[in-house]
Amino acid sequence: MATLFFPSEVHLEQTTNMSTLTNSTVCPETSGIPHVWGFVSAFVAIFFFGTNFAPVKKFDTGDGNICVVPIVKTIGLGLGLFGLFGTNSDPPDNKALNDIGVILAVCSGIILSLVSGIFYGQMFTPSIYIQDNYKTADGHKASQEALDYVFATFSGILATGTVYFLIYAAIQKNHPKIYPRAILPGFISGTMWAVATSGWFVANKVLSEAVAFPIITTGPGVIASILGVLVFKEIKGRRNILILMFGMSVTITGSVLAGLSKKAPKSPC
Repeated sequence: MATLFFPSEVHLEQTTNMSTLTNSTVCPETSGIPHVWGFVSAFVAIFFFGTNFAPVKKFDTGDGNICVVPIVKTIGLGLGLFGLFGTNSDPPDNKALNDIGVILAVCSGIILSLVSGIFYGQMFTPSIYIQDNYKTADGHKASQEALDYVFATFSGILATGTVYFLIYAAIQKNHPKIYPRAILPGFISGTMWAVATSGWFVANKVLSEAVAFPIITTGPGVIASILGVLVFKEIKGRRNILILMFGMSVTITGSVLAGLSKKAPKSPC
């Protein structure tokens, strides 16, 4: 038996379908990651950024990393990643030569720190630019998932490191300084850095760059300073410890305020 549809019924069914379709597509695109995981990712990044150079600190790395390893070697792990603090005096035989050497070492470390800061500050610019401006062939925006850009970033680092090493080997007339004992610690350090950077990508996506960046760039200094005091004994003396604690409290306060500046988004669905 045939079923008859009247025009009014057809119109009502089409209207209902369109309403259902509209209601199912009004929700804006979200990262799909709970807000709290943004802070967890930030903490992971802080911890591993603050500790990733500890494995190579006690080994001779030669020329090593272009900037960071020389910074750690010249002004210390805590000083290179947090700030300048005095240490207990141990008078040398020739104070004038010692003062000149310390000044040159500290100046070189500070300059390398500034150079590193400039480049680290621009590390996420390419991926953010692509996310904001590029579109696929069918007109959709480029992937907004943070981890989709991790492999490209690491590939760029590997390529740049390879070019640097080849230039360095050529300058050294094919006699680069390679220390076998530093190879395994170097791989461990690199793995820790990779975990930290991946966490930073996720934190940027969930919390936004404006919130994640100040937290993750200042937090590792606290971790590194604690290592510098408890493990490597770089900072000694009650006065210096108090100065360090004051600096750490300012850093932690700033990180907490940055974290509180952005509330968890509420889903309209």
